[in-house]
Amino acid sequence: MKNTQHNEWFERWKNNKIGFHQDEISPYLLKYAHKLNKNNNILVPLCGKSLDMLYLSENFANVVGVELVKDACDAFVSENTLQADIKKKKDFVHYQITKPKQHSNIEILCGDIFELKTKHIKQNIDIFDRASLVALNKQDRARYATLMIELMSIGSKMLLVSLQYDTNERKAPPYSVDDDEIKDLYANRCKVDILEKIDLKPTNDRYARLSYMYASAYLITKQ
Repeated sequence: MKNTQHNEWFERWKNNKIGFHQDEISPYLLKYAHKLNKNNNILVPLCGKSLDMLYLSENFANVVGVELVKDACDAFVSENTLQADIKKKKDFVHYQITKPKQHSNIEILCGDIFELKTKHIKQNIDIFDRASLVALNKQDRARYATLMIELMSIGSKMLLVSLQYDTNERKAPPYSVDDDEIKDLYANRCKVDILEKIDLKPTNDRYARLSYMYASAYLITKQ
């Protein structure tokens, strides 16, 4: 991400403008986690302080979150009454959860997602992307998708949640990323399956003025 985007996300966390954060485990994760490879490690890009990491740590081998903003990493530790061993390494600040034991398989890399390489993460990863792709502008979405594909092994899977709305009616982020763009980003090297599309308008009054607002869940498998 470019520095202007960096500054935007630092300001959002500083001013607590984090409407993208959910105070519950993602219903898409609860519904579709079984479609991921049970014995794989899980990467959670742009993880913030997501509670999804706690759920994933109890159901998969290891969880690696990547987050730009240190305040978000610190909040994840403190708000969930965790303990972490924090060490500065070359490209990232590493937060290794140490207590409680059931979550000691969580590591958060604090730094720029585009500095992430295979050497930073464990082998055999699947990916859970609830709000990462939609947080990036169009130029960075292409870079991001290329990076995710490179980090995946043959047979690795990604559970991806995206949003679709009329971009003339709503200010981003989160950005609208439709089916065609998802396929443009991933289908050249992966199998893309649409699991579900949900109409969000009835779920929240703030969507009432929009022509439409959908959330879609995809299962992306590297071939």
